[in-house]
Amino acid sequence: MKRGAWIVSGLAALVVAGLSVAGFSLMHPGKAGQSGQDITLASCRPHNLKRVEACWGRDESFQECRLYYAATGVPDPAFCRDFSATYNDNGAPAGCTLDSPSGWVDVNCKDYSLDEWAHCHACKTQTPEAVHGYVYAYNATCTRAIEQVTCNFDSHQAGSLLKKSRPKP
Repeated sequence: MKRGAWIVSGLAALVVAGLSVAGFSLMHPGKAGQSGQDITLASCRPHNLKRVEACWGRDESFQECRLYYAATGVPDPAFCRDFSATYNDNGAPAGCTLDSPSGWVDVNCKDYSLDEWAHCHACKTQTPEAVHGYVYAYNATCTRAIEQVTCNFDSHQAGSLLKKSRPKP
């Protein structure tokens, strides 16, 4: 190949690469060159809170789920009162679902950087694409709760990050 043909080929490759980045930026605003987006009350989707008062966290998803957030509010009283954790041999959640407290594991709230006033339970679900972690903290009267949710993110690390970024009441 002659020198001129190499230059034309190189310029064409640069144009294609530039158009690809520009196209991705238009289809996924806020993702190119950033490490994620904040999760706010408007984008928060807790599972077992009847009323959400605050929500904060981070969504670092690109092609796969990678996020963590916490929501505070009023718990679903039936879900909160029915906690009867079951355990398997290694102490991990056994067959837990988001619809029933059965199968959730009683955990130490401090391990997830959650408030000491709370009772905490954890649940982990797995699909081929993602591991979801849930920590549910509630007070003794089931009038106050925090729900911490992770996807492909370590729940302990998320707890520490969430505590640092927790909004002031």
